Amino acid sequence: MNDTNFQELKELILDINKRMEIGFTEMRAEIQLVEERLTGKINQVEEKLTGHINQVEERLTGKINQVEEKLTGRINQVEERLTGKINQVEEKLTGRINQVEERLTGKINQVEEKLTGMDKRIANEELVSRGVFIALVGAVLTGLTKFFFFP
Repeated sequence: MNDTNFQELKELILDINKRMEIGFTEMRAEIQLVEERLTGKINQVEEKLTGHINQVEERLTGKINQVEEKLTGRINQVEERLTGKINQVEEKLTGRINQVEERLTGKINQVEEKLTGMDKRIANEELVSRGVFIALVGAVLTGLTKFFFFP
């Protein structure tokens, strides 16, 4: 190959290289523009989504608060009803316990009176039994005395 052809080939390669650099530079510029546009659009979409998410979150928070208030109110109502019923049952049981206690106290008093009466009777019977025993002993001794000493 001669120098001219070599020179022409070199110039062609340099020219292709320059064109490629220019093409790459243009492509980089276009890529950068596309990237900027995409970044802007992504940011817009992100802002919209953030706004929508915040709105949905606010609505959900409001609804959750409403449900919580309703449940709290219902729980308080149930608690009040249960407290009232417990108090009623407690009053009934207290009344019944007092009635049973009064009956038992009355029965205990009756039993005590009967025992006191029986104790008096037993004391009287012991006295009579002692008297009879002493009289029998006296009669036996008198009879023995007459038998042995006064024939």
